[in-house]
Amino acid sequence: MIMKRILLFIAIARLSLGQEAVDLCDVLKNLEAWNGKLVEVHGTMKIWSNGVEGGAYLYPPVCDAQIRIMDFSAIPVQESTFTSGVELADPQARTAIHKVDFQWDRKERDRYRNAMNRIDRDRQYIKLTVVGMFETRVPLSRLVSRGTEMGFGHMGYLPGHILVKTIKDIVVEKK
Repeated sequence: MIMKRILLFIAIARLSLGQEAVDLCDVLKNLEAWNGKLVEVHGTMKIWSNGVEGGAYLYPPVCDAQIRIMDFSAIPVQESTFTSGVELADPQARTAIHKVDFQWDRKERDRYRNAMNRIDRDRQYIKLTVVGMFETRVPLSRLVSRGTEMGFGHMGYLPGHILVKTIKDIVVEKK
């Protein structure tokens, strides 16, 4: 009985905060529907380059989302395919589209950066849960312009980002 009350309290607290636990793949399949919403998602970090900023993104371990955008501003018309993942961004970054009333929890940001800098990228990976506001460009056609991806993250290859409020459950695992 006590456990049911605790779970009910947690559910009510989440609703009052406006955040919704959602599968990251669902967000990627419905970019516009989740734009501007506070979400809680779980995923695995993929690291592209030697560095945290712009070189890493969160992706769902299993997802068949195909993010393809037609670019009618290019001649001939081109199709751009985006990586199935999201950048983790500071809420105060100039790339933020929405104004938010929160900041990235400093303790968790430092813990995240420390984990990203310490892992052996050939033998380990990071799984984590992030809470924040999901953003993309609306309409989605704004993700491309004249044959160039205008998305988020390194080289604009991601269809969205999450303005991070907090990161929790950071786990380093062996590949």
